[in-house]
Amino acid sequence: MIYVSIGAFFGAIIRFWFDQLLAKQAGKFPLSTFIVNSSGSFILGSLIGLHGSTTIYLLIGTGFAGAFTTFSTFTVEIIQLAEQDKKQIAIAYGLASIVLGILFALAGYYLFTM
Repeated sequence: MIYVSIGAFFGAIIRFWFDQLLAKQAGKFPLSTFIVNSSGSFILGSLIGLHGSTTIYLLIGTGFAGAFTTFSTFTVEIIQLAEQDKKQIAIAYGLASIVLGILFALAGYYLFTM
C-alpha cells in the first residue's frame, strides 16, 4: 500500500503540472489528457517489457501510472466536445487516443524486451 501511495502522489502531481502547463495551449483539442494517457501507456508497456519486481509494478504501474493517467477525464472530454458540436474533434480525439495508446504500450514493451 505504501508503494502505491508514493507512486500515486507523484503521478497526481505530475498530472496536475501537465494540466497547468498545457491548458492554455490546447485550444479545442484536449492535449493534456492526450499526452498524459499516451505516455502512461508507454510507461505501462515498458513495465511489462522489463519484467520488473512486484514492488516496481505497485510503485510505478498501479501508483504512478494509475494517478497520472485518466480514462474518466478522457471520456468526459469526448462527451463535452460532442455537446459543443465538435463531433469531428471528439471522434478524432477518441480514435487517436486509443490507437496511439496501444501503439505506445507496444513500443514500450518491445523497447524493453529486446
